[in-house]
Amino acid sequence: MIYFCCSRGKDLLSYPRQSAVARRLIGYGLFHEYGIIEERIVKSPLGKPMLKDAEQIRISISHCQGAVAVILADHEVGIDVERIRPYEKEAARRILTEEEKNDLERKEKNQDVHFFHYLTLKESYVKALGAGLTYPMKSIRFQIEEDNIRSNKPWADFHSILYCEGFIISVCHLHGREAQSEEMKTRTFIIP
Repeated sequence: MIYFCCSRGKDLLSYPRQSAVARRLIGYGLFHEYGIIEERIVKSPLGKPMLKDAEQIRISISHCQGAVAVILADHEVGIDVERIRPYEKEAARRILTEEEKNDLERKEKNQDVHFFHYLTLKESYVKALGAGLTYPMKSIRFQIEEDNIRSNKPWADFHSILYCEGFIISVCHLHGREAQSEEMKTRTFIIP
């Protein structure tokens, strides 16, 4: 399940505050999904968060200015959240393939949304792998048509949620597992 918290104010602007909210979301999810009361989060050598005493449960955390997203699953999973804002063409050049850039340029409306859709999909894959920032983003290719997301990674399933609060969340499930409808359920907490 995805746990998402966003703020309309300044509550989630600092990294320490985002980290504290992420820990609370994980604790909430572990209790409600697995009955686990106390969790101990450690990091893999590449920095991927994991649970020390419940290694069968996979977690992924993402935060950006004003939001935190967490996902818990029984398989490798990655999540990314971004606030929709004007994108930089230089970032698109570094991250997107030629086909993706062409697709973005063909969009007459909502180019910012489309750019961050591509970005969050790519970041969710890298987080599911636990590969870190050195992973070559252009090696992941996407074709997005309405609700249909296709990639060149057949062992990965992707899903995205666009929130009216101005955020987009993308999730990657590895090992070719089809995401069950319950895995895409969300609990949203909004701080006024």
